Amino acid sequence: MFFLQNDLEIIEGRAMKFVREKETWFTITIDSSVQGQGKGSQLLNKLKEHEQSLNGWVIDHDSEIKQSGEIYNSPLPFYLKNDFLVYPEIRLEIPILSAAKITWQPK
Repeated sequence: MFFLQNDLEIIEGRAMKFVREKETWFTITIDSSVQGQGKGSQLLNKLKEHEQSLNGWVIDHDSEIKQSGEIYNSPLPFYLKNDFLVYPEIRLEIPILSAAKITWQPK
């Protein structure tokens, strides 16, 4: 697991990878106050080290609502910018979430 901390040691983001059904999967969370500063890409690059692929789920639409009532903006453009491919036909569909599979492989 990797963490991003600021000078006050407040956690700004975290990322981890794990194996599920012989594939390496990941999860990443970045505080909204630091999004757009390259920190998410830094975490992804750490996760990519020594891996042949990474798999994840991404909400690929802007119709989800946060607990605060705000619209959740899909992070799909972020993952596309970081060389992930999206497979919209492979989906995670549960009552509270609809997401597409994303995969990264080194070039």
